[in-house]
Amino acid sequence: MKPALGYVVEFDGKKVVLSGDTKPDPRVEKAAEAADLLIHEVAVIDPGLLTSFPSYRAIQDHHTSPEEAGRIFSEAKPKLAVYSHIVFATVKPVQNVPEDALIARTPTSYQGPLVVGRDVSSLIISDDVKAFAPDGSPIAPLTGAQ
Repeated sequence: MKPALGYVVEFDGKKVVLSGDTKPDPRVEKAAEAADLLIHEVAVIDPGLLTSFPSYRAIQDHHTSPEEAGRIFSEAKPKLAVYSHIVFATVKPVQNVPEDALIARTPTSYQGPLVVGRDVSSLIISDDVKAFAPDGSPIAPLTGAQ
């Protein structure tokens, strides 16, 4: 997608970076260096779909895989990394994204704190960064190989 827009928000000594729809881009990584929060889109597309329906290649070509996002997280070293705008396409469609399937590929390149974003979740940035489910319960970040 051109242009692919991302955002950096800085306020009161805190920094949040939102990738937008993009393949890995060194500008995102640079902007996110030492960010408090890095929110990055991610896509997992079943190889069977790419074979049976070549149109999925166009979707994959403008999104970031978990391994690629993990490398960006590893280089940027945010206090918290969050997956958002999740594309999860399988041969047999699923209603909800299975977090295990999404995060299983991330530790190959990133061992830090990671949260899989969900609708109506919230993030609070102070000296640390905390994530909360829609009901207000804390979301414990995943770290390292799960």
